[in-house]
Amino acid sequence: MHLRSKRRGYCTVMMSSPRAEVELQSSMAYWFPRVADLPVPRTLFVALPVMASSEWAAEGVPTWYVEQVARAASFTEYPLFMRTDYASGKHRWREACYVPDKESLGRHIVTILEENESDESTGTPYKWPSEWLVLRDYIPMETIFEAFSGRMPINHEHRYFIKDGVVQCGHPYWPPAAFKREEVGLAPSKLPTDWRARLSAISLCEHAENQAVLSTVASRFDGWWSVDFSKAKSKDWYLIDMGRAEISFHWPSCPNAPAEMKERYGEIE
Repeated sequence: MHLRSKRRGYCTVMMSSPRAEVELQSSMAYWFPRVADLPVPRTLFVALPVMASSEWAAEGVPTWYVEQVARAASFTEYPLFMRTDYASGKHRWREACYVPDKESLGRHIVTILEENESDESTGTPYKWPSEWLVLRDYIPMETIFEAFSGRMPINHEHRYFIKDGVVQCGHPYWPPAAFKREEVGLAPSKLPTDWRARLSAISLCEHAENQAVLSTVASRFDGWWSVDFSKAKSKDWYLIDMGRAEISFHWPSCPNAPAEMKERYGEIE
């Protein structure tokens, strides 16, 4: 049985979980060094103090840490993309991972930590044991429309699955069902009237240009993984995220999807 650390204030509580190894390997601190030489956004890790998630939401991020992050961010320009080693809170885009300037760093750090503490945003029954704040180049992507409360750009993205060194399958990142609440009026929406046609257009692409990089990624990892690519406005593709497949969304209609995924989502569009 594996143990995973879960932070609470200044102490670290060790929790046993059969999914601990899967979750810990989904940390960017585990997988990113193995793909850092491939087409990825420039990335820098800044350690998170253990008290961050429990104290800063109420009291604000201390000046010393904001300044530390600002110094680290000097490798890139604003706007920048920010997340933890586990999640970005991307659905709250303008409040979370999209950082327009140095002055808003503290507010965005708090929001990202809140989202990492949210079971709903992570899709897991646990809160992520984040240990790193991750700063990345903000690369303008090929955006087809915006959605969700944070006006998140919905980009031309594709998710692949690799298993034990072999490319297994690939799917459009966004199923139409992801926007159902906005479509039927259960959430604020500014979806364009032709959003389905726009989504369908990018969902039909084969993306053969990603296969060489994807095969390289597959050769470097054992086990079962999801690998996400996004297409930039420059037409270049970037590897933007990875995670263990056991806790990654997989289209339920795919024969490779785990039974748990089919039970949870049923038949989606």
